[in-house]
Amino acid sequence: MNAANGALGANTVPAELLGDLYRRGVRLWADQGLLRYQAPAGSLTAEDLGLLKRWKPAILAQLERSAAAGPDVPEAATMRDLPLAFSQLSHWSLYRLDQKPAIRQIASATRMRGRLDLTALERSVAEIVRRHDALRIRVVRGEGEPAQEVLASRSIRIVVEHVSAREELEREAAVQGYIEQSILEPIDLTRDPLVAIRLVQLAPEDHVLIVTMEHIISDHYSMGIFLRELFAAYTQISQNEPLQLPVVALQFSDYCVDQRRGLGAWLDEHGAYWRERLGPTSRLVFPPDPDVPAGSEPGWGMAPFSLDTAFNRQLREWCRGRGTTLVIAMFTAYTAVLLRWCGVREALIQYQSDGRLDPDTENTIGYFASVLYLRVRLSGEGTLADLMRHVTEEYCSAYEHVDSCYMEAQLPRPEFSLNSGFNWVTEASAPEVVSMGAGHGALECSPVLYSHPLLKIVDRDNEPIVRIFERPAEILGGIYFPRKRFSTAAMERFGREIVRFAKILVEHPQAQVLNVPEESPLTSTPP
Repeated sequence: MNAANGALGANTVPAELLGDLYRRGVRLWADQGLLRYQAPAGSLTAEDLGLLKRWKPAILAQLERSAAAGPDVPEAATMRDLPLAFSQLSHWSLYRLDQKPAIRQIASATRMRGRLDLTALERSVAEIVRRHDALRIRVVRGEGEPAQEVLASRSIRIVVEHVSAREELEREAAVQGYIEQSILEPIDLTRDPLVAIRLVQLAPEDHVLIVTMEHIISDHYSMGIFLRELFAAYTQISQNEPLQLPVVALQFSDYCVDQRRGLGAWLDEHGAYWRERLGPTSRLVFPPDPDVPAGSEPGWGMAPFSLDTAFNRQLREWCRGRGTTLVIAMFTAYTAVLLRWCGVREALIQYQSDGRLDPDTENTIGYFASVLYLRVRLSGEGTLADLMRHVTEEYCSAYEHVDSCYMEAQLPRPEFSLNSGFNWVTEASAPEVVSMGAGHGALECSPVLYSHPLLKIVDRDNEPIVRIFERPAEILGGIYFPRKRFSTAAMERFGREIVRFAKILVEHPQAQVLNVPEESPLTSTPP
């Protein structure tokens, strides 16, 4: 550790002191005038403890300033040269963020009907930003691997747009336009806030709140955390109640430091598993769709499907009785349809994981999500029950070796990363209808549906991707597909097949996958 600069003022903490401690996993906090710390075993030397004692008053003062969440960033409190998590590296590599501006592609839009207290909303946003260091991150581009810095505080301004003077249809169109603008606005990762908030006023008591975050600091689960805490904080602040929000047991920067500290162990323990699992593997290509409209535009389409209320209840009861989960049951149905549709008995499937294996990350905003590659196989006489057992084993095995995205970040994008994928969005990260405030100040909040603008312009040649949203009373899904290769009709049929095989799994689990009669014409038959 560098020695503290004695020429500094008594209330100024050397940046290198705090930054070095932070990188070694040392956490500092104030407790009724006392300086507390938590550190990995053996990470603090006698010299370190002496420096902490020497600079104790200044450190306590700085911690108090940080807790106040002021708009200015004390330069001395900035935590520098922190490593990126593996998921962040993968995102950096995939979107070539060293070569072009970033965009805030994680987004939510919430309709807020009622009397809005803008001051309480601004205070609520400031509190959430203060609680989560991921929202105060900026990324530093160097010659080698990028690093990140955590600012002690950051002011996130709510940009207010007024469209109440327009006609109703124009107001709704304006909301969609502002959502797209908020997502696609180029930003500088080294300077701009990576989270942005826009409030569109459609009428005096009708607003839409648009929250966008750069993916390198967030994921969809994290957006759910942000909204839940924001709604709770607004309710408490607007009613002059003390803030009571869930404990953030592990900050995202701590997670990044801990993950990279164990890089050597990770490669020893998990690298061999993924090298064996992923190679040799080629791309799984869907059969050509003869019904693709001529002159189809670039971008992606979406074909929806759903489970009705009665079957949703039946499936949940069946899963409980079998000791399995909804996600495993629906993934089994999807896998059966995929293998039949593509005419193969083995495939490598992308499974989008929320990456939150540590219970301490339950209330942490950050980019934890990663892709697991599951290798699934089907024997000629295999039943749906057999396939579910195999899928369960593969799923559990992959989770034991999570963070495969790191390997992808270090290598050219392999062909199998374009394979069909499966993404399960849990109730915890799904938007919902909630109430904020109380009495005359109550707000009814509900999600605003929108089409992500990247789906309109991205022309990546992936195979179709299945995304399923879990709700308390229903399960909603969508097949996302490149429009130049597939028709909506074919993808709607693919979605109906997933629902049909889920029902067959429940009613006839011993049915042989390859012998299930066709209800909708499939494209090909496995050899």
